[in-house]
Amino acid sequence: MSTPLSRCATLTVLTGLLSLACAGPPEAPPAPGPSVEEPPPSVPTPPDPPLDAISAEGTHCTEGETAWLSCTSTKSRVLSLCSTTPFGPEDPLFYRFGPLGAPELTYPESPVPFSDAFGWDTREVWYGPSGPPPLQESELSFSREQVTYSLRMSEGQDITLQINVAKGGEVLATLPCSDGLRGTLAVLGRAAL
Repeated sequence: MSTPLSRCATLTVLTGLLSLACAGPPEAPPAPGPSVEEPPPSVPTPPDPPLDAISAEGTHCTEGETAWLSCTSTKSRVLSLCSTTPFGPEDPLFYRFGPLGAPELTYPESPVPFSDAFGWDTREVWYGPSGPPPLQESELSFSREQVTYSLRMSEGQDITLQINVAKGGEVLATLPCSDGLRGTLAVLGRAAL
């Protein structure tokens, strides 16, 4: 036997079901619009630089290149090592030296695989168990018009970089290049081998 209260509850439930059936399915939520942080689809996002790369600001590296090493030598001459990304033995590396924005020396002048354009050497100098920590020395070299240019970096307690210029075995110049030194030759060696 049903009571007036139970008939009222049944009627309320049936009325609710009928109103749902007549209203149709619920509307889908609006599609999310572009986020304020995301660039519009027509603007490509540049790839992230490699982890060991340095900021290209204050270097001779051009747009689209990755800066690997930079320092300032005497007379405000900037040395920069720049490459295309990613960098490996078959990718070009560019050596640029001179006043910022106007390099006096660019090598190579056009893209050549690293392994064809540069010489590479690395060694560890060990002073024995009672001496200072081992020293990692890296050297990058190339020749142009019978002149050999080499960068020698020593990494131990201190990091130093010098530019050596020689012709026919005679040293023409040795320039320290540790002011504002950013980057390391060892990173290039690992990538190029």
